[in-house]
Amino acid sequence: MSLDPKSGRPLYVQLADVIAARIATGEYAPDRMVPTPARLAEEYGIAVLTARRAMQELRRHELIYTVPGKGSFVAPAAGVSAPATVEREQAQRWLGTALDEARAGLAEGGIPIGAALYGADGVLLGRGHNRRVQDGDPSLHAETAAFRAAGRQRSYRGTTMVTTLSPCWYCSGLVRQFGISRVVVGEAETFHGGHDWLAQHGVEVIVLDDPECTALMRDFITAHPALWHEDIGEET
Repeated sequence: MSLDPKSGRPLYVQLADVIAARIATGEYAPDRMVPTPARLAEEYGIAVLTARRAMQELRRHELIYTVPGKGSFVAPAAGVSAPATVEREQAQRWLGTALDEARAGLAEGGIPIGAALYGADGVLLGRGHNRRVQDGDPSLHAETAAFRAAGRQRSYRGTTMVTTLSPCWYCSGLVRQFGISRVVVGEAETFHGGHDWLAQHGVEVIVLDDPECTALMRDFITAHPALWHEDIGEET
């Protein structure tokens, strides 16, 4: 697999994705040594510094570990999907938390999008809703509010972000940046965000096509089109 310097994605991220895919398929088994940055640089025609940044990215997501003087190796559990796939019934129950947040946002005069972040053990870590209007803060989308409410986490491996609406590129980037394993989407009919892109990069995505989420968002967009377009960064 080659890297594409014209794709708009940093080369070190592309290289990290290539190695992560080899780990996921078992081509790079647990505790196997990963090629050195110098070897990767030669193989892909990139700078050694770029290859080192890719290795840093893999360490950050706990896919590899480094032994001083020996090299970097695949983490023991890196090739194991953790945790097992969430059943739709469980996902639907979790969506109820996000829906409650969306309703709360609407009651406050805001945009009715809610989200919740669940841990690998199924425990609720944080919840929140879009607060662009309430706080005058355009960065406070539902997913970021839930993420902030969860506080610091050592790792996001196995966590699930539940959102009433397909995540925008801003929130999709958050999921990708911190290695959140799964996204549950209430609906993607009124707005098709970045969930397909997330799926292409190894994030498990469950779209529930929930009629209540769809109706809530459709009614709001009809009543407040200017505010909606402001939130998604589109000019009317």
